[in-house]
Amino acid sequence: MKTANIAVIVLSLAALAADAGGKAELPECACRLVPQEGAALAVVTGEPRYVSIWDYSISPSGEHYFSVCAEGTVSAYARLYRYLPDRNEVRRVFRLEDVAVTRDEAVRPSKLHSSIDFLPDGRVIMATHTTAAAPNHPRWMPFAYYPDLREGYPGSNILIYDPKTGRTEDLGVPVVHESVYGGTYEKTTHSYYFTGYHRGHIYRFDLATRRVTDFGQAVEYGTWRWVHAADGNLYTTTASGRLVRLNVREQRLEDVPFDFPVKPELMALGTNNKMMHYAADGKGFWFTSLSCDRLMRYDLATASVTVGACFVPEVLRKASPQVRCMGMCADETGTLWLLEEVIGVGQYLVSIAITGTGKVI
Repeated sequence: MKTANIAVIVLSLAALAADAGGKAELPECACRLVPQEGAALAVVTGEPRYVSIWDYSISPSGEHYFSVCAEGTVSAYARLYRYLPDRNEVRRVFRLEDVAVTRDEAVRPSKLHSSIDFLPDGRVIMATHTTAAAPNHPRWMPFAYYPDLREGYPGSNILIYDPKTGRTEDLGVPVVHESVYGGTYEKTTHSYYFTGYHRGHIYRFDLATRRVTDFGQAVEYGTWRWVHAADGNLYTTTASGRLVRLNVREQRLEDVPFDFPVKPELMALGTNNKMMHYAADGKGFWFTSLSCDRLMRYDLATASVTVGACFVPEVLRKASPQVRCMGMCADETGTLWLLEEVIGVGQYLVSIAITGTGKVI
């Protein structure tokens, strides 16, 4: 982590179930806080209908960008914001309806979801996604209205924002009716690669020619994470828990034959087992999946996955059998930092030391 400040957003502290005696007891970890001198709070105001943040990216020059999003029963357009660490301030960059071609009667592009990335000249590239209802719908219904020409989702827009001029360019909709669930820029091909939420296809948008390549269906649906590995290739994941390699040089998809382990208590939450968060280095990358509490590592030399130790500390394990990783990065020493969610209790910052042999200690 190269930024001095770490902002921790606490979403909720759910009510705990009472024990047999009728007395609710907090687990030991419930009131633990990160050192408060390292925490800062900046509040987004004037956006009462927006309930979540699904993308936060820091540019190579240190600029922070994030999107505030509308979901579920709300019908609203996405917003892009900047966070200024030195001032602890947030500033709105744009309202989507002001910079992109949209249709008010349709399912709304309500967020930027794991798609913010950066071009070599400092511009910011991103794609819209939807989890918001059309104005006449009771809630978000993207599959029920998929083929509807008027009230369905027209398709995601690819956008480029230039911080030098303050202008945003709408490159249009690369795939009709498809929602971009995750995207990344790749320098050697000067292209934006992305996954589709509805169909599970992987696509390439060539920024020089503005042509779209459809690599076909690679995942079931609804996966978003992309890893830039040191071998020059891109890696993403299926929803059921398997790595997919996009061989950049050969321009083809390749299977990594290993199924992630599953913890039944986490799968019972009604989720899937896709790769969630990762930390890459010169020899591979560490990662976690949504329904597994084990740390995993992909090794570039052997092109294989190794399952490591459980990443949940004992104090959190005692609080609940349902603990999952909701964020990961590595610092300059190689220490892994995980944001771990204890279901029904809260979220905790956990550090994991890695030895020179790759062993978790």
